[in-house]
Amino acid sequence: PGAHMELLDSTGNTIATWVSTTEPYVVRGKLLPGETYTLKETAAPDGYLVTSAFTFTLDSNLTPTVTGTTFGGVEDGVIYMVDAATTVTISKQAVGGGAELPGARLTLTHEGASGTVTDADFISGNAPRTIERLLVGTVYTLTETTAPNGYLVAESLQFIIQADGSVLAKRLSEPDSAWQAVTANTVILKDAPTTVTLSKRAVGGGAELPGAAVTVTHAEAGSTVTDAQWISGFDD
Repeated sequence: PGAHMELLDSTGNTIATWVSTTEPYVVRGKLLPGETYTLKETAAPDGYLVTSAFTFTLDSNLTPTVTGTTFGGVEDGVIYMVDAATTVTISKQAVGGGAELPGARLTLTHEGASGTVTDADFISGNAPRTIERLLVGTVYTLTETTAPNGYLVAESLQFIIQADGSVLAKRLSEPDSAWQAVTANTVILKDAPTTVTLSKRAVGGGAELPGAAVTVTHAEAGSTVTDAQWISGFDD
């Protein structure tokens, strides 16, 4: 339901217009055998993309034949048109790495008539998350509320689904001039790892002091965990 439809004759004149419902639309007393007609969608239902128009003809028994389309056909004498749902894939990665980064808490929101609407709330896993039936032309915000252990929370991203199904994205802090098309409708949110640089020096001197055996540890669940162990001046 909710698709705005038009039926045109071979010269482009409009024969009928309607909005699709839960039942097929019936045209009576207006079509002729041997003529070619065009079925066209002018506006798709929320969460779907406008599909390509196609033509059909009627034989002497008014049996329809659809030509030149992969987005519709004829079934039991009924001419049907197919709409594809909008799709956006969310990928959570580390900076510099292409593998998925599990363990991040992500939310997807947009501004509705009565305030902020949450469209998705999930934990990133070992595979990207594909979300269907988001609205065309609406600005969505992808926010990381909790980063995986060892990583920093990334800046939020925004994206828009275009009428042709493609996706534009930018960082939240960037101006509208920064919108860019993403590849394969995939929005990638990248986390930077936490970093600490440790320097070993002599008292009063700024140069590195090699030869010290150094360990970094932390307490966890009543025991001590060794995070790093090296000799100063010989390892990064």
